[in-house]
Amino acid sequence: MVNLMKQSGALIFAYDELAGRPSHTSRLQETGASFEKDKGVSVATIEAGKKIAGMEIEKLLADRFQEVRDLHSLTGEEEQKGRLLLSHGTDKQEAALKQTLGWGNVARDTEMAIERLCFAGQVQASER
Repeated sequence: MVNLMKQSGALIFAYDELAGRPSHTSRLQETGASFEKDKGVSVATIEAGKKIAGMEIEKLLADRFQEVRDLHSLTGEEEQKGRLLLSHGTDKQEAALKQTLGWGNVARDTEMAIERLCFAGQVQASER
């Protein structure tokens, strides 16, 4: 019980210290502007991906002469965008660089930080 009281006191002290720090400014408008800027590109890429997927299915279907159909109606740019969309996320380094902090990640990071704060007193006591 004494240990719990000490940890609670340490947690309250850490909270008071953090509460006194100035908060970071909101980046909500910046993020919103970024989403709006990327929206057109995303829509075009998804549309090209749909077209590519449809064409890839058609390529797999053979006609009565067992000849695979070609991609006649696709431009080179649409084909490239579609291939990029289909390969998105396969490169581990690219995925790591572009990882965004969703609410789940933020909540987990907060949970881990609070856990470290709660058990900070135990680690220091065990080191002595």
